[in-house]
Order: sequence, then C-alpha cells, then structure tokens
Amino acid sequence: MTTNTQAPESHSVEVKLTFPDGLIRQPVLAQVIRQFDVMPSILHADVSDDAGHLVCEFEGAEDDVKNALGWLTANGVAVDIED
Repeated sequence: MTTNTQAPESHSVEVKLTFPDGLIRQPVLAQVIRQFDVMPSILHADVSDDAGHLVCEFEGAEDDVKNALGWLTANGVAVDIED
C-alpha cells in the first residue's frame, strides 16, 4: 500500500522588515530559518548602527511563512507585507 504524501504547496510573500537597534547584530533570520521551514531571500538591505531595513521574499508552506512572520513580530521586528 502506498500513501500519497505531497509536500505542502509553496507560498511566497514579499515583506519589509524593520529591525530596532537592539536586534541589528542578532542572528534573527538564522533563527527563523532554523525554527521554521522557510527560505528568506534578501532583495534589498539598508543597515546602520541604529536601524535595519530588509526587503525579503519569504518562501515556504503558507502556515510556515505565516508563523515565521508572526514570530518576527513577537520578537520586536516590524513586518510590513508589500503589495
């Protein structure tokens, strides 16, 4: 007997992430990759000593992407979904 185990459909969303100064030197994206099954692609970055702005495309299963973005928000990163 075989079972049909399809991978969840891939979902992508483009977001702007704003990091406060306390998170700039923290491995936040590395934690997101390890904790959630998502792949962020950095499209644009502007980082200084007191703020960081990234435009990323997050790809993964829809629930994983949603959970990753929620985790970022809960940990102090402002998340704005781009149109």
